[in-house]
Amino acid sequence: MHNRKVDQNLIESNNLGTAPIVPEFPEKLDWLNTAPIKLSILWQDLKGKVVVLDFWTYCCINCMHVLPDLEFLEKKYKDMPFTVVGVHISKVDNEKDLEAIRNAVLRYNITHPVVNDGDMVFMGES
Repeated sequence: MHNRKVDQNLIESNNLGTAPIVPEFPEKLDWLNTAPIKLSILWQDLKGKVVVLDFWTYCCINCMHVLPDLEFLEKKYKDMPFTVVGVHISKVDNEKDLEAIRNAVLRYNITHPVVNDGDMVFMGES
């Protein structure tokens, strides 16, 4: 992991006047570890923060290998303007099951908010 690069990105993010706007999370998506997040309401809370959108699926071993890095970053930057939101996507039908996703969140001790975007609505692919 390139800690210096992450540190520099956090510093630079605090100095930016504007950043790209991401689309709103669709209302019909299910959330774990949080109430549904409405970015338009939270912009004031998120303004100036580094927000990592981690697109993952519980059946992907490479996605699981990233989780310790995300946990490390969440702990390291817990007192800084940094947050992670997991976006669970599905390429096959069995990965869309909310209960299976909930079990994976519990099994891997994922504590950040996770949205189930099984039909890839947020990504604009449905």
